[in-house]
Amino acid sequence: MTTKTMVHIHDAELALRQETYGILVGGMGVPVLDHVPSGTDFPYVEMGESLVTPWITKSSGGEEITLTFHVWSSYEGFLEAINLSSRLISLLMENDLSLIESQNVVSCSLVSREVTKEWTPNGIIRHGIVRFAWQIQKE
Repeated sequence: MTTKTMVHIHDAELALRQETYGILVGGMGVPVLDHVPSGTDFPYVEMGESLVTPWITKSSGGEEITLTFHVWSSYEGFLEAINLSSRLISLLMENDLSLIESQNVVSCSLVSREVTKEWTPNGIIRHGIVRFAWQIQKE
């Protein structure tokens, strides 16, 4: 009889957030924030929402973790938001992640990228939304 195991969701998600944060802080060239204080200057990247979907096979278990990253820009036009979104995608696709012991990153994929306008009391800002999904397996 095989034992089905699951990655401890809390640990895997936090480890993934820490790893992606470190990669982005080292390469974005703009602030990367988990909490955005009022009055923060543009541009910046905000660590956003997550979705964790567990999976189990007969012999292993893990989860798919989807993280959302928000790029905020006050540049007049879409150029800065597009460039920052593209840089974020390149950084996350080109770097291997090292999670906590007994967790293996099986795959990393870009789910979507969107750049849109947001109307605020201070004018129009550009908002890039980038979603990535990682398959994490318990070893």
